[in-house]
Amino acid sequence: MVSLRGGDSLFEVGQDLSVGYDTHDAEQVQIYLEESFTFHIATPEAVVALP
Repeated sequence: MVSLRGGDSLFEVGQDLSVGYDTHDAEQVQIYLEESFTFHIATPEAVVALP
């Protein structure tokens, strides 16, 4: 679960963008993009224990 209150977590986008090759045929080349991201919990109130 993610708090919608605001300020409880930080969204950080990484600086590592990657381009990869997947497959190709006579008409198309399939590539993909990857980038890392993470959430950092800023306040302990953002965490909820589930039984």
